[in-house]
Amino acid sequence: MDLTTASGFCLALLSVLNMKFDKSLCVIGLVCSSFVAINAATHRRSILSPLGDTERPHVRMGNILATRVTLLLMALQAVGAAWMVEQPISSLAWYHPRLRSILRRFPKIFAVRWWMGHYRSCTPKRHICWANSRKIGGLDRGKMRKAQRKEIAKTGVKSATVKVNVKGRKAYTGTSSLRGTGTYPPYFGLRMVQLFPRLIESRSKPPEIPTDMAGLSTQAFFDSISWDTDVWDDGQMLDVLAYIRGNNSLNLGVWRSSFPQEL
Repeated sequence: MDLTTASGFCLALLSVLNMKFDKSLCVIGLVCSSFVAINAATHRRSILSPLGDTERPHVRMGNILATRVTLLLMALQAVGAAWMVEQPISSLAWYHPRLRSILRRFPKIFAVRWWMGHYRSCTPKRHICWANSRKIGGLDRGKMRKAQRKEIAKTGVKSATVKVNVKGRKAYTGTSSLRGTGTYPPYFGLRMVQLFPRLIESRSKPPEIPTDMAGLSTQAFFDSISWDTDVWDDGQMLDVLAYIRGNNSLNLGVWRSSFPQEL
């Protein structure tokens, strides 16, 4: 599903709400092209300027994706499901203000770093993920020796070329094989299957519902939320709202009146 479209985001949210919450794990691989170091000269992101060069379309789209992924994580956490977000080690995605807010909202969030080469990837490639299950540390299989990395480099693919520019600095350029390195190797998938029961068991609990709202029906709870505070315009959520409220093909039933006709 394409999270950059209104229909794709709604489908993702519907999938979350249809999960068996005590038996579900959501794995999110946020598109990393506008966050990683190899694209730094273009996206212009940094720890102090995590939104990057918003004049560039792919950077703006990366920011929209980060915001929408944040909303999905909040929904996953609220319903009690396990989740993880994976990125290459050089990614600055978790410095995005919306994703960063997850770390403040939910105290029991865990991070792990690992070498994808341990799972027979075509490149050694260091990764990081954040999750709400402490057993996510099971992805780390220790250090990868230099000799191992060289062996993978001989038999794997060349994802980047390195040149020294006029300033004497190393400049990296992605090859046509770079996109393919974003595919998870089968042995990584197998490891996730092995970890699945432990990730479910160790997931952090959902936040408690305030006492004054605990007795409300789902629709009454929804209706009590103000539309005037934060409409998450940085994730183009008004487009999503227009899609839901204005699409005659969607049968919202009694819920149609819960969505404002204008904002």
